[in-house]
Amino acid sequence: MKKKGCLILLLGLLLTSCTKLDVNTESSSKDGESKISEESSFESLDKSSDESSKDSSSNLVEESSSELIEESSSESTTIDFQKEANVNARTSDVLENSAGSYQMIASKFGKLQYETGDFVENKKGIGIYRCYKTKTSDSLKLLAKPTIYEYEMESMIYNTDAYKGIYEYQIEYKSDTGIRLTYSKDRSYSNEVILGKTSGFMTVTVKTDLHCLFRISAIDTEALIKSVKLYYNNEGSDYDATYMSYSSYRLDVPYKNFDNIAEGEKRSMPTKVSYQNGQVKVVKSKEYTYHSYDYLQTHQNEAREICYIDPVDVANYYMLFRDFPLNYQDRRDGSVPSDMVRAYSTWTREDGYALSVPYKKDDRFVYFELDIDNTGRYKPSKGRGVGRLVVWEKSFDFDEYNDHPVIVYTDDHYKTFREYMNDGTFGPRFNAEGHLASYKYNKPTTLTY
Repeated sequence: MKKKGCLILLLGLLLTSCTKLDVNTESSSKDGESKISEESSFESLDKSSDESSKDSSSNLVEESSSELIEESSSESTTIDFQKEANVNARTSDVLENSAGSYQMIASKFGKLQYETGDFVENKKGIGIYRCYKTKTSDSLKLLAKPTIYEYEMESMIYNTDAYKGIYEYQIEYKSDTGIRLTYSKDRSYSNEVILGKTSGFMTVTVKTDLHCLFRISAIDTEALIKSVKLYYNNEGSDYDATYMSYSSYRLDVPYKNFDNIAEGEKRSMPTKVSYQNGQVKVVKSKEYTYHSYDYLQTHQNEAREICYIDPVDVANYYMLFRDFPLNYQDRRDGSVPSDMVRAYSTWTREDGYALSVPYKKDDRFVYFELDIDNTGRYKPSKGRGVGRLVVWEKSFDFDEYNDHPVIVYTDDHYKTFREYMNDGTFGPRFNAEGHLASYKYNKPTTLTY
């Protein structure tokens, strides 16, 4: 018989029979923000301590590609999406033939550092994204999806390393709006199960076709996850680790003169375009006016009109004038309303997330970070949050980029990036310091207008 395995991600009770594994969750930070470095969040579980939750009285929902469980007062229920005849036979003897299992415990994390949710990946290939927890909580809180900008991604528990032959989940959760399980053999996450709202904690068993990648995420509002167990059998096709390719367009910036921009000069950037057969049509543009810091000092009543905080506006202003909006300051003199003040920083590091993009390097290599408030709670004195625009002043190393700066947006503290396409949109999400996205960076097609 082939070797089988069982991975258990349990957020709750620490079993005394567990053997500790070391996991280092500390990651680098350029902001001086504290990082957690806890004992392992995974515990090796002896198979004799694992309990079967396959209650014969559980409700069984038959095969479907997508299923919704409505609110239930029962403590457990089962959804069966298995379509291979031999999977049920394996399910019954998984404990007897299991090579072992692992346990992830929320209490081992301590307090997760960001109020906006933390981003941690461990040595067992399991990550948490936009999850929050107090020191005393026995569950992870999957935060609601941010609503300030449309670019954000939902919170989730996920795996970065493939586990061959996952066929069953047991999830204990509580949510007013439910949670979503998506899974697949590749990074398309094309299969979806919606688990409905609950009045209290409920355990749901989901049986699926064989696959190797999953995400468990909140829907609309936050969700509490006490435990997630997943079973796998090391069977099925190997995961193709090649990231999916994508095709998209970016626009070249038509302006060439940036040395002597006059006070009050006006320039425009597209904010809505249409692409067809490699051609671009500008549907809508927005005009921006250049002002100096001296102008701001004598026209403070115009601050809200000439300062920018939306990531698209900030990116457009820099691409047009090669300067930051006036509210990005290294000084606080009261010239800008306090809710619009933003911080920026300058870097020349060549490691970390810089390795994820093909930046052009020369003797004056530099890039900037411009803070973006993607939560509505930004206060520079209490931390910079997790939103940034990163400006690569010397461009990417492609001829068609014409040495123009390239701007990328991160809403998750450098775990992923999205390139600004100079058309009012950000491109597909790609991996920066993390492994969450479906893509590594891939060059878009540059068009002129």
